[in-house]
Amino acid sequence: MIDPNHDDRMLAEAAAWLWRWLAEDALPLWWRAGTDRVGGGFFESLGADGVALPAPRRCRVQPRQIYAFALSGQAGWVGPAAAVVDHGLGYFIEKYRRPDGLFRTCIEADGRVRDDHAVLYDQAFALLGLFGAHQIQPQSHLQQAAESLLSCILKHYEHGPGGFREDDAAPFQSNAQMHLFEACIAWGPVAGGAFTDTANELGGLCLDRLIDPERGVIDEYYDADWRPDGPGGERRIEPGHQFEWAWLLSQWSKTGGRPVAAHVERLFRVGEASVLPSINAAPAAISADGAMSDPVARLWPQTERMRTAAMLSRTTKGDSAIYVRAAARAAASVRSYLDTPISGLWRDKQTLDGTFVDEPAPASSLYHLATAIVALKAFVIDPVAHGEIAR
Repeated sequence: MIDPNHDDRMLAEAAAWLWRWLAEDALPLWWRAGTDRVGGGFFESLGADGVALPAPRRCRVQPRQIYAFALSGQAGWVGPAAAVVDHGLGYFIEKYRRPDGLFRTCIEADGRVRDDHAVLYDQAFALLGLFGAHQIQPQSHLQQAAESLLSCILKHYEHGPGGFREDDAAPFQSNAQMHLFEACIAWGPVAGGAFTDTANELGGLCLDRLIDPERGVIDEYYDADWRPDGPGGERRIEPGHQFEWAWLLSQWSKTGGRPVAAHVERLFRVGEASVLPSINAAPAAISADGAMSDPVARLWPQTERMRTAAMLSRTTKGDSAIYVRAAARAAASVRSYLDTPISGLWRDKQTLDGTFVDEPAPASSLYHLATAIVALKAFVIDPVAHGEIAR
């Protein structure tokens, strides 16, 4: 006999397991072993034995760790979220902020500057890290720091025809727009003003220019007029970013953005259509016609698939069972990456035959895991009135 509630139960069990894993295993491990208690800040990765590996430290990892711990603390983690945030934020501001107010790309493990270049992607995560810190311990100087940084971003990166330039060999990247969009959505209800304006600009850019009207996809690379323009003429579309954009558009719609429900569901379907049945995972990239173009399945797209499917399962006006099933399958996929000798670590890459690459666990994945698991907890374990997506 077919059990009509099977997927709901599977999703609920997975949500409970994943929250326990995050709260009881991952966060304590990365606070204990993934934090540099001597020099400050956070390590780039942990080996399979749970020991940090010496390596230069990218700017983006520091605020991502701050945000992951802060978000988890807000969601009910009983660990020392405030202490972790304080530890990371002081180091981040001291070591990465340049005299012009922007944040440099990378430093050596001993604190020396390795790359003084400042890219938009990192500035977006600096804004998000400041927001996480503000959520844990609201302080006026944190909001002031965020407002000052956004002012610098507008000055240095704004693109006249709309959107923002990345300071890179490929200056028009949707990924940089997406994470600035994320940070401005977060800050908007707190600080308003330029944050709300920037979120609205980027939401409009996404709907009007980035989404391919024929295929409903968002590319990675564009030209100065926001027309798809991948390296060598090849378009690159990342399923993980289709899920991620869908999530962010839904959050934007709740804060006064334009109607987005049709776009959100279409973006999700693009990502879901790429999932490889043999390994139940979305690949790194596909072409414009949907064919796989990067034969590896990383952890982070599976977390974004899970988060957005869980959200749609509770907010869609259509057949919610489709999204419940997708969320349950995505949760099962995520759990497979977490099957490690030391609980609290993860695998980052899976090949097409289902084998996981033997390599250290990158700290940067904690951001994706925490945001997805916290959302899953909110929608499935202790649901609240999230409201429907604006149509």
